Amino acid sequence: MAAMSKLDDASWHDTATHIGLFVAWTIMNDLWKGEASQAAAVTKVRRRSMTGQQFLLQQCDGKLTSGDLTAKGAGFAESYYPKQYIKDYRRLLVGKQATDYAVEDTWENYHRLAEAIDKHWRKHQAERG
Repeated sequence: MAAMSKLDDASWHDTATHIGLFVAWTIMNDLWKGEASQAAAVTKVRRRSMTGQQFLLQQCDGKLTSGDLTAKGAGFAESYYPKQYIKDYRRLLVGKQATDYAVEDTWENYHRLAEAIDKHWRKHQAERG
């Protein structure tokens, strides 16, 4: 993989919910590399006592980069996140709400979206043998 790329940044939006849901998914699926100083917060996300959005804002300054992820995670994120992720997010969570930013940062929303991410992850893995 080439140089680290910024996948998304909360400062580009009025919310970080969509980024946080993806970050939580990477943590739950052992695709988050992060830093040793984030270990306690990673555990909180895994125990669902901290959301992915809270983690993103407190531990990552609101930024998601490929460097935060394992090699497999970065490969997946770089292909899925910019092309399909926001479409899945909008289809499953935004629906008839006035804006993408109206989606609540909840574990229920995480689970709804995680099923779609899981599907794309399995397809990504199958394509790479």
